Amino acid sequence: YFFKGSYGNFLIGCPQINPEVMNLAKSFGGVFRVIPWTEEFQQREKRIFDIFGAYFIVSQERTGSGSNSPVPTVPAKQSPIVGVKFLSFDTKQSENVFTIEWEGQIFTNAESAATEVDMQLNKHQGVLSKKQTNSFSAFTLHKQMKEINPSLVLASHDTLDTIIVFDDIEFEKNDYEVISPKQRMQLRSVLKILGFQQITGNCFEHEKEGTKINLTKPQGSRAGAMLKHIEAYGLNIVTATQGAYLIANSGKLTREEKSRDLLNLLSNIPVNLKKLKSIEIPADWQEESWMALLAEMAKTQKKTIEHYSRNEINGMNGHSAVRGVFDLVHSHRNDLSQI
Repeated sequence: YFFKGSYGNFLIGCPQINPEVMNLAKSFGGVFRVIPWTEEFQQREKRIFDIFGAYFIVSQERTGSGSNSPVPTVPAKQSPIVGVKFLSFDTKQSENVFTIEWEGQIFTNAESAATEVDMQLNKHQGVLSKKQTNSFSAFTLHKQMKEINPSLVLASHDTLDTIIVFDDIEFEKNDYEVISPKQRMQLRSVLKILGFQQITGNCFEHEKEGTKINLTKPQGSRAGAMLKHIEAYGLNIVTATQGAYLIANSGKLTREEKSRDLLNLLSNIPVNLKKLKSIEIPADWQEESWMALLAEMAKTQKKTIEHYSRNEINGMNGHSAVRGVFDLVHSHRNDLSQI
């Protein structure tokens, strides 16, 4: 089963790798995570890792010097797929039995499922592909927000369905990654004009189109994860540092595109590089190349920080470092829309 996720594609089960399967997966941006039927990994699992660099999800930690696993693994309890909630994950006689929730639906391979389960996974059925469609793209929403309030300091990324907001230029070592109350108030006032109603503290829905916008949720503690939870449907609004994290770990972008997007982002909005250094190195980089990119990012954002030091910013209102609507995908073609 192939799932096309907003922040990386994932498989349930491991297909036999052949050119047709490989080309299909590559056309969708590769494979980020695999939920295998069994924890007895063989050569085909190894090939999926060799080709795509995918991590395999297991019921418990099987890494380290004592592990005989031929592929990298990550325990389900660490919520390793953005937007997927692991309701249960157990191993019985080497067979994995799991129930997951994704995009409002529950999928399970358990023999006795609860009545609320919408679909039973069958090992012998075909490929399942889901893609959420939005009436608003990140870029069009960004453009409309800037038309209402031209002073908002934002960037958008259409491929990731994400809008990235200005965070701060003086980061504390252990600061929260959260959109501040003042920023939320500014966002709320603009989204209301555009026809969005706030249905929860972190979610807005368009009254006619039904498009949902999700604000990143606050961490439980300062030492919490970079992203506690990101919805896999609708559009997401995140802090600058969270935006950089999503770009670096996206399964939809090549390494070259990720590097370019990160540098483009930092030319407009600074991020907390100390936090990025503290996370696990993204799959596309080795330690040396990742550290080299971080050094280049620090050099790029130095001028951006100087810009905002000279031009005071109030929440997200200020004099942007980049003219017009700054969309990371559009900027690759040097055709930023001007307003």
